[in-house]
Order: sequence, then structure tokens, then C-alpha cells
Amino acid sequence: MPDEPTGGGASLPPPVSHAAPAAPGPPGSPASEFRDGCRAMVPFMLSAFPMGLIAGAAGLAAGLGALGTLGMAMAVNSGTAMLAAIQLLRAGVGWPVVLLTVTVLSLRMLIYATLLRPHLGSLPRRWRALLAFGLVDAVFFAAMERYRAGLGDPRARSWFFLGCSAAMYANWTGSTLLGMALGSAAPGTSLTGLLDFPMTAVFIAMLATALVGWRLWTAASVAGLVALLARPLPHNLGLIAAVLCGAAAGALCEWRRKEVA
Repeated sequence: MPDEPTGGGASLPPPVSHAAPAAPGPPGSPASEFRDGCRAMVPFMLSAFPMGLIAGAAGLAAGLGALGTLGMAMAVNSGTAMLAAIQLLRAGVGWPVVLLTVTVLSLRMLIYATLLRPHLGSLPRRWRALLAFGLVDAVFFAAMERYRAGLGDPRARSWFFLGCSAAMYANWTGSTLLGMALGSAAPGTSLTGLLDFPMTAVFIAMLATALVGWRLWTAASVAGLVALLARPLPHNLGLIAAVLCGAAAGALCEWRRKEVA
């Protein structure tokens, strides 16, 4: 039976809810962390975009072709390593030397991985493999700053890292495509010389803001000292030694911190 009105009057209409609709991804959720990661990369994306332009144009100038240039960019995911590889290929150097050079230039990721291990080391192996591919300088600096400050949900911090990586990877791929288009439209134009110093300055600025805490300073100081002392070594062996010693120093500092805690 239908409800009868009380008190002899007409039945009241159902109350109207004024609550705002639930926003997608509450704070601390994977979606929220992913968006925060993308937003954190905006300044870095603006500074890294020229590197992609250079890489795209240089790849075509080196005779790699459109597919070869884009494929290398997507696989290497590093402007510095890709430009070094392109220069070696233009000089007629064989692929084994090119691969060794790219590996040496990427050895600093060992130091980054060592410093990130306390924050992401408990993730499943498939997660760590995915995040490792997206690890570049800007992603490391942004992630370390957030983790040190204790921001976000620790249970979803991998999604922040993934958002950073996805934004930088999309920026890198898009800028490389645009550089290829510019290179096709204006063959023979060199952009590298115009942007060498700005890109170096950006990297130094990012590094300076990330060196907070005795562990980071120790790893960076050891790597820098070894690089200076081993500079006379041939074939950039001093750089390899510096990166390995810096990574070892960072791991030793982390072990010492756990022993004291």
C-alpha cells in the first residue's frame, strides 16, 4: 500500500541531495597519483622538448630513415644516448661500439636505481621492469623530491612514477616526430649546436635541486671525484669507473642507514 501522508497534509517530496558528485580518483588513488606525476613533468617536458627536435632531425640527416629514427628513439628513450649513437653511426663506427657507448652513457641510471630502491624496491618484478624503462633524469628528480617530502599515498607511489614516465615518454616521442618533420622540410639544418649549453644547464639545475641528504651527496661526490681522477683513462673508462663507484657508495650508504636504524 502507498504511504499515507502524516498529519493530514500532503506528503513531502524526497529530500534533494546537494552532495557534489564523486570525483574520479580520490586523493591517494592510483589515478590521482598518475595525474600528479604527469603534472609534475610539465616544466621538464618544456625543457626536454628541444632534445627531441634535435634527435629527430639528426636521425634523418644520418640516413636512418623515418622508421629507424623513430624506432631508435622509442627503444633508447634517452636524448643524450641517441645523439651520441647517431654521431658514431655517421662516423662509420660499428654497432658493437655504438651499443657500448650507449650503455656507458646510461650507467648513471645505476646510481638512480640505487637511490630509488628504498622507495620502490618492494614492488613486484614486473612493476620494477616497467618503471626501469621509463627512468630518465627528470623522472628521477621529480620522484625523489616527492618521496623525500612524504607526499602522496605510499601504497600508490609507483603510479606517480608511472605518470612521470608516461608524460616524458610521450613528450620525447612527439618531439622526435616533430623534429623528423622539420628535418624533412629543412634538410641540412643543425639544431644541436644551438641547444648544447641550454640542455647542459637544465641538467645541472635538476641535479642541484636533487642533492638533498647525506646519501645523495656521498654518491654524487664519490662519482665526481673518481671521474676527475680517472679522466686520463682511455675509451671513457673513467666515466664507467665513476658511475660504478658512485652506485657502490650509494648502496653502502643505504646499507649503513639500515644498520643504524
